[in-house]
Amino acid sequence: MIYFLAFIAAVAAVGLGAAFLFTLQKLKSEKRELESNRMDQRVLSQRSKGLEAELREARSKMAPADQIEAAASEAARLRKEAERKISEIDNVIQQRKAELLALDRQVKISSEDKAIAELGFIRRNFTYEDPAAYQRAIGDVEDKLAEFLKSGKAAICTINWTIEGSGKKGDQMIGKLLKLATRTFNADADSAISRVKWNNYEAMVGRIHKSEDAIEKTLEKWGVKINDDYRKLKLAELHLTFEQAEVIQRSREEQRDIREQQREEDKARREAELAQREAEREERRVGTALEKAKKELAESHSADMTKHLERIRALEEQLATAAESRQRAVSMAELTKRGHVYIASNLGSFGPGVLKIGMTRRLDPMDRIWELSDASVPFDFDVHGMISTDDAPALEAKLHKSFDDRRLNLVNQRKEFFRVTIQEIQGLVIEYGLDVKLTLAAEAKELYESEALRTQGKAVGMS
Repeated sequence: MIYFLAFIAAVAAVGLGAAFLFTLQKLKSEKRELESNRMDQRVLSQRSKGLEAELREARSKMAPADQIEAAASEAARLRKEAERKISEIDNVIQQRKAELLALDRQVKISSEDKAIAELGFIRRNFTYEDPAAYQRAIGDVEDKLAEFLKSGKAAICTINWTIEGSGKKGDQMIGKLLKLATRTFNADADSAISRVKWNNYEAMVGRIHKSEDAIEKTLEKWGVKINDDYRKLKLAELHLTFEQAEVIQRSREEQRDIREQQREEDKARREAELAQREAEREERRVGTALEKAKKELAESHSADMTKHLERIRALEEQLATAAESRQRAVSMAELTKRGHVYIASNLGSFGPGVLKIGMTRRLDPMDRIWELSDASVPFDFDVHGMISTDDAPALEAKLHKSFDDRRLNLVNQRKEFFRVTIQEIQGLVIEYGLDVKLTLAAEAKELYESEALRTQGKAVGMS
C-alpha cells in the first residue's frame, strides 16, 4: 500500500508539473497575442499582473522538485522489483515445462521399447572386450534398426489389400503378416549375429540371406518382403560383431605367442644351465688330470720327460677350452636369469587404461602373474608383454620414471600401477633398443563372462 501511495504521489507530482508547463505556454501565447493586437499599455499591464498572479498560484501548488524526484525513483524501483518477480515466475514455469516434457519422453520411450521387444529386437550385450569404436558403431546400427521398427518399415508390403471391400481390414491383415515377417527375420538374424566368429563369418552372412529369401518366398503372394535397408543394417551389425570376434581371436593368439616365447626362453635357460654344469665338470676333470700329469712329470726319468710334457700341454689346452666353455655357459645362464619386465592389466579390478609394470626373476615369470591373480583380486591379470632383458631392474626403473606422474598411488612407490597405454610403453621399449611386441587387447574372459551372466539374470528377472 505504501508503494502504491508513493506511486500515486509521483504521478500527481508529474501531473502538476505538466499543468504548470501548460499554463506557462498559455500565458506566453496570450502575451504574444496582446502584443500583436497592440493593446494599450494599461490593459496590457493589468493583464500581465493577472497572469503573474496565476503563475504564482500555480507555482505554490506545485510539489518541491526533490519530492518529485524521490517519488519517481521509488516508482522506478517498484517497477524493477515487479519485473524481477515476473521473470522468476517465468523461469519456474519453463523449468516445470521441461520436467514435464522429460517425463513424457520417458513414458514414450518405455512404450516404444516394449513395442520393439514384441517384434523380437534384442539389444546386444557385449560378452568380450570390444574397442570403443566397435561399441559405438554397433550402438549406432542398433539405433537405426530401432527407428525402422518404430516406424513399422522393417518389413514392407507392395500390394494394397482390401477385404470384403474394406481397406481397413486389409491393413489389419497385412499388419499381422508384416509383424510376423519382422519377428522371424530378427530371430534368424540375431541368432546368426550371436554365433558369428572369426572363422564362420561368410556362413552367417549366408544364413541371414537365406532367412530373408525364405520369408519372402512364403509371403510372396501377399507382397510382403523385408526392407532392403533393414537387411543391410542387420548385415552391418553382423560384420561389426565379426570384427569384434576377430579382435578377440587376435588377442588370444598374441597371448599364446607370449606364452610360447616364455617357453622358448625357459628352454634356453635350461640348456644354458646344463651346458654350464657340463663345462664345470669337464674343467674339473681336466684340471685333475693336469695335476696328475705334472706330478708324474716331477717323478719321471729324463727319458720320459718329453712324453709327459706333451701330455701336460694337451691337458692345458683342454683346460683352457673347458674354461672358455664354462665362461660362455655362465654368460648364457646369466642372460636367461637376467629377469623379465612384465606389462599386465586387470580390467575387471582396475578398469580400462590401467597397467601394472613390474619385474620378476622367477625361472617361470608367469608364476608371478598367477600370484598377482590370487584371491585378493576378483579377476585374473592379462599379460600384454613379458620383456626379457639383461638388466630388468634398470628397465623397470626407466619405465616407472617415464610414467611417474601417471601412477595411481603417488604415495607408495611399490604400487606399480599406472594410467598409461600399451602404445606409449611400446614406444619407449623401442627407444631402448628392445625388439619386443606388446599385445594391445586383453582377453578379460572371466570379466565378460560374468557380465553376460549378470545381464542374462536381469533379463530373466524382468521377463
